[in-house]
Amino acid sequence: MDGVQLLIQYNTKQNKIEKNTMVAGSSKLFISNPFKQSKGNIINNNFYYLSDGEKETRWIWEMNEIKGFNSYKKKSSQDSKSVFKKPKFKNESKRDLRLTK
Repeated sequence: MDGVQLLIQYNTKQNKIEKNTMVAGSSKLFISNPFKQSKGNIINNNFYYLSDGEKETRWIWEMNEIKGFNSYKKKSSQDSKSVFKKPKFKNESKRDLRLTK
């Protein structure tokens, strides 16, 4: 599983990124927001997972690299209701990444 990385582009405004399941790949990077010009974006109610654990996650927020999920939430003021937990995939070994209930 290669994972995802969300790049928030320069000067983005008023976007909502909610109710997603994100699994990071070998870079351990989830979100890259290297710009201070982004305003009014809401990132919340998401589900994050990295097999190496939440303390190993990487985030780039307003030109600062942050390590660890809880540190990212505190420094970015985003994802207050999001969780870090392994998702229950239908059949991960066969790459069936649909979520089970």
